[in-house]
Amino acid sequence: MRGGYEKLRMRKAIDYPVANIALSMNAGDKGRLVVGSAGQTPLIYDFSSHDELREIPEKAQNDMSPVNNMYLSPLYRKSMVRVLSDKLINRI
Repeated sequence: MRGGYEKLRMRKAIDYPVANIALSMNAGDKGRLVVGSAGQTPLIYDFSSHDELREIPEKAQNDMSPVNNMYLSPLYRKSMVRVLSDKLINRI
């Protein structure tokens, strides 16, 4: 089992993420990627291959509908979800 977590936050002293990504996958490249702070509920994506996993960051960016209640704009947070997802996938 492999996995990881990435988050975007304003300051290192506060652990409140503005956007966050969690990834868990087994040896057969099946797993789940979850996007938090994406709207009213987390976005959950199941995948069964590495190719499917590679398609999720763009889909998550398009599916995300963050509320405008943070210091960073919703558009910036949407773009960072893709960046964080790609970073996490490349690390795993």
